[in-house]
Amino acid sequence: MRRNNWKKYIIILIAFIVGLVANLAARAILPRLLPAGLQAWTGLLATLLEIVISVGIILIIIFTNHIGED
Repeated sequence: MRRNNWKKYIIILIAFIVGLVANLAARAILPRLLPAGLQAWTGLLATLLEIVISVGIILIIIFTNHIGED
């Protein structure tokens, strides 16, 4: 029987929290940085940034710690 790998749940939770913080920071900073024509894209860009950061953190932790290998 395979043991439960609790590390993956912690990694996903950490990545989600960091991504959420990045999203909130981007929503505060992007309106000041983007030109007037791109102001409407702030929400989409912040969400995409959250996804990229979350997935990046998960992949970096998995590949550096070799999680999932038996």
